[in-house]
Amino acid sequence: MADADQGVSTPQSAQGDRRTSTVTWLLAAILTILAAWALRTAAVVAIPFVTALFVTLAVAPVDSRIRRAVPERLSWLGHLTAMLIVLVVLAAFLAGIFLAARQAQGEFPDVSAELNAALNQEGDAGSILQGIELGDPFGLEVDAEAVLERVVSYLASHASAYGRAILDAATQVVSGVVLVLFLVVLMLVEGPTWRDKMINALGERRAAGWHTTFSVMAVRFRWYILVRTGLGLLSALLYGAWLAIFGVDLIIVWSVLAFLLNYIPTIGSLMAAALPALYALSTKDWGTALMVAGGLLVIEQVMGNYVDPRLQGRQLSVSPLVTFFALLLFAWIWGVVGALLAVPIAVFVVVGCANIDSLRPVGLILSNCHDMDELRETTTR
Repeated sequence: MADADQGVSTPQSAQGDRRTSTVTWLLAAILTILAAWALRTAAVVAIPFVTALFVTLAVAPVDSRIRRAVPERLSWLGHLTAMLIVLVVLAAFLAGIFLAARQAQGEFPDVSAELNAALNQEGDAGSILQGIELGDPFGLEVDAEAVLERVVSYLASHASAYGRAILDAATQVVSGVVLVLFLVVLMLVEGPTWRDKMINALGERRAAGWHTTFSVMAVRFRWYILVRTGLGLLSALLYGAWLAIFGVDLIIVWSVLAFLLNYIPTIGSLMAAALPALYALSTKDWGTALMVAGGLLVIEQVMGNYVDPRLQGRQLSVSPLVTFFALLLFAWIWGVVGALLAVPIAVFVVVGCANIDSLRPVGLILSNCHDMDELRETTTR
């Protein structure tokens, strides 16, 4: 009779289970908020490290394949080749940015140069206002030369401030790139020894499980990068061709933006289509602008709803709602870099939770799978 009573769920035990579940979810929410705050606070350290980790995962197969193909004393060739690939990709990226900036510079006039030319041509600031009736309705004496000199001084001081800000930002970017490259080298060099360290620290069985999980994460990330890069190049070509048909200027700028914003899901595609459409609206007639916007919308719909799902397939296994939430969260934590890393981080979280028994329900909630079997199938191979 006692055994039978033990198998019966009493109202008190059910209430206790609900209370425990509520406390667990509250603790999870608090830990998530604290983790987000910590990542935001430690952005100076976390951003280079996470970026270097993803870069290392992208080029690790090249490094390992070359190291297996050459004698051990020439294993450094694998690291060298991997770093050369990273540098080539970085150079191509910078070249695209440079070409886009050059085209934008050639399209928009240099206002400060025109102002200086006008001042030099007239001889002095006050002479520009010669022949202009300012009037003096309030009985105040207006010194036109002094007013214009103050305006020019104000613009010059702010231009120098903007110049210093741009220089500081460029210095930070260069420093960050150098740090990321240095971390990538260290990760490539020490990567082969980490498997042995994990075996000695955790045991062969647990270490094998973690190694399998991390390998699945790496495969998912590399496939994601490959697909996004291919889709970005195709989108850039389609954008350029469509804009060229209607004679829209700054084709290189819009093509480069379409390629770069392709790595930011949802919001990136909207921005990539909206910016050239608004530019066409400001430089062309309404009919042309509507045709441009309609064509770009069709390109985004085809790429996002037809081509992308068929190329990605079941590789990512992340819920679209979770993807969008991760985009907003990491954009708030790390800015633009966080928006670029949001999807890979979400993939890592889903795959990691799916391969840990106690966290598997969380992995199912975050994924786009319907049951545990489907989750296990898409995150363990």
